[in-house]
Amino acid sequence: MKKFLIKLFTVSILLFIAVFIYGRYISTNNLETNEIKITTNLINDNFDGFKIVHITDLYYNSNNEEFYKDMVNEINLINPDILVFTGDLGKELNESDETSLENLLNSINTRLGKYAIKGDNDSDNWDKIMTNSNFIDINEKSELIFDNSNIPIIISGISSNKSNDEILDKATTINEYIESDRKSV
Repeated sequence: MKKFLIKLFTVSILLFIAVFIYGRYISTNNLETNEIKITTNLINDNFDGFKIVHITDLYYNSNNEEFYKDMVNEINLINPDILVFTGDLGKELNESDETSLENLLNSINTRLGKYAIKGDNDSDNWDKIMTNSNFIDINEKSELIFDNSNIPIIISGISSNKSNDEILDKATTINEYIESDRKSV
């Protein structure tokens, strides 16, 4: 029985190590790009072909620098109209990390702007990093985006740090705003 417990303990430790290595070093190196075409009559035809790139969960320092450079290169090849970052730069960022991250995020090119909302795994310096990287903070805010006409689309950020009821209240307010605006046209 003692030998069985030792084997079980050894296998458990090896399994834990394998899962840790996979989660920390292998699974985080997969850069995935998906193109999704959205068709709706709720958006003005002037936005046909409008490209929005969405990134999230960077967890800076969880990958090597080459991964982040490849990500930026892939984004820039897409030539997005806007980029939306929905949180989680990472929490354990020193001053050098922040400077490197700001340089990296500044090298993302968009035609009309970069927008960001804070996630639950962001450092206290998130505001500074986003400002220095030329992102527009849309936490609990809305922004109008105009492209080739005076009819905009609206982008709004609802923090993930809110309760479900607070998120529903915010979403209801946005929907009411959109509906009232649609009725006035």
